[in-house]
Amino acid sequence: MKPACVILAAAVLAFSQTTDKKAPTPSAKPDTWQRSKECAEQAEKVMRDDRGTWENHYSPKYNKCFISVIDGGTGAFHGLARKRLLDAFERTTLATFVLGHAPADDPGWSCQIDFEFVKCAKAADFITEHMKN
Repeated sequence: MKPACVILAAAVLAFSQTTDKKAPTPSAKPDTWQRSKECAEQAEKVMRDDRGTWENHYSPKYNKCFISVIDGGTGAFHGLARKRLLDAFERTTLATFVLGHAPADDPGWSCQIDFEFVKCAKAADFITEHMKN
């Protein structure tokens, strides 16, 4: 009986000495309001001299600030209205969509995503998705 008491006492002692661990706190979500405010301020800076119609959007999904711009095209697209998606902090164009292209007459060389030519419907969907999420 003595060995059984020693084993039981050791087991009780081992269980009583476990440390009380707190549940890990969930990582804090980014402050969407603050990021949206910073996004709006950055968009103002980027678009200060641009004559196009634009709107900005902070995307929690991508953790980025996007600007959607509608303006007149330049170069080969002079006179055609286009919609562009910009990364406001990188100041880069992510996608371009030439407005007015019907799927049947889309030549496939007038719209881009990351400087690769794509069908305009794909570029339009890309811009819409990034400005919504």
